[in-house]
Amino acid sequence: MREGKKKGLDLPKARIDDSMLIGQAYLLKRLAQLVQSTNDELQHMNEQLSYMAITDELTDMFNRREIERRINFALDNEKMYKNGVGLIMLDIDHFKKVNDILGHDVGDTVLKTVASILKETIASEKDAAVGRWGGEEFFMLLPDKTLKETIEIAEKTRKNIEVYKHKNIKRLTASFGVIHNSSEHDDKNNLYTKVDEALYQAKSRGRNCVIAVDD
Repeated sequence: MREGKKKGLDLPKARIDDSMLIGQAYLLKRLAQLVQSTNDELQHMNEQLSYMAITDELTDMFNRREIERRINFALDNEKMYKNGVGLIMLDIDHFKKVNDILGHDVGDTVLKTVASILKETIASEKDAAVGRWGGEEFFMLLPDKTLKETIEIAEKTRKNIEVYKHKNIKRLTASFGVIHNSSEHDDKNNLYTKVDEALYQAKSRGRNCVIAVDD
């Protein structure tokens, strides 16, 4: 009999590498490594597919399906935002002439440049999103913004596009339609129609301007 805990023996630690595995043990280890490698590749592929599903390939911003989904979600849950939801629809002025005169390569560069300006403009805005609606049209989502704040962001974006120095274009501008929604019961389709009408008014009034409506 002795008091206290029995002291363990200090046995040397053994290190086993693949060279010491033989037969089924080695095969199982290799199979486990193969399964892990395959799972990693599948996860990477799934991440790529998920990214491609929501991204416009040319501009590397949200595509129409994704920006529309985010807009609808914000409108359906508008009660989360005390200041309502601001929407901006913009269209690059005389873009068809850019393609017709300078070529589609220049046109693509313009689209990518405008997309970069839009993303940079809203980079610090919480929950904001921007996406390509189609052709030379873009949508900006600004949750928890008042009408005044939404107009200010639209004007800031308009100026950023106007002052940008393009390599092949002397001057590029865009027209903006702005709408602000503060009622979760409004029909979403009606909002899209109204912001589109506001954009049409901006085009009709000489372009390179912001026209706003408050729903």
